[in-house]
Amino acid sequence: MLAWTPPQYLAVFMWIGIGGIMAAAAGPLVVGALWERATKKAALSSLLWVQLLTGLFIYRLVLTFPTHLEQPVSVY
Repeated sequence: MLAWTPPQYLAVFMWIGIGGIMAAAAGPLVVGALWERATKKAALSSLLWVQLLTGLFIYRLVLTFPTHLEQPVSVY
């Protein structure tokens, strides 16, 4: 139903989200691109560590969420 009647400020909320993601990502990207001591080995290492930590985060908090809490409460 929400798709048929979108909220009035949906575009504003979308741009706020996009701006937040860009603000969080732009700093490390610019610093990483301009840092003179950055090496290929360090970039690959950080890529793999971030991938590992993100995978662990998704596994622990998203995939193992207690689904029994989503069931309706039994009246009987």
